[in-house]
Parts: sequence; structure tokens; C-alpha cells
Amino acid sequence: MGSPKSLKRLPPVWHTAAVQAYVHSIDTVFLVAIPITFLAFLCAIALPEIKLRSTVGTKSGAHAKGSEGDDTTSSTAEAMMI
Repeated sequence: MGSPKSLKRLPPVWHTAAVQAYVHSIDTVFLVAIPITFLAFLCAIALPEIKLRSTVGTKSGAHAKGSEGDDTTSSTAEAMMI
């Protein structure tokens, strides 16, 4: 029994029981997930805000230069080195 087609071939009493068991299990999953999600949301709100850097540079603050006019490549390379 792994597909809806095989479920339709069950006797009506078993079919009803199987469908009700499935509906009940999904109901339980959502009833458990709602409070867990709410707690996770509260924890996320309680986390302190950490400011991110607004520039990309090396640890010494100097910017590496690539070829002339190719600042995009050098910025990407710097970001990968950090």
C-alpha cells in the first residue's frame, strides 16, 4: 500500500480508517509545529542585532587592485580571501 490507487482498492471500512488516520496525523503535526514555530520566532526576535560590514577589504584595510578598470574582479577576490 503505497499509492492512492491501492488505497481506493481497500474495503470501504478500511479506506475510511486509513484516510481518518492520515488526516489525524497531519492534524497532529500542525498542532505540534505551531507552538514550536512561535517559540522559534520569539527566540529570533530576542537575538541581538549584529551590524555587518559595509565595505570589503583586507584585514589591514588596504584594497588589492586587479588590472586597470577591473574593480569587480578584485572585490570578488578579496571577498573570497577573507
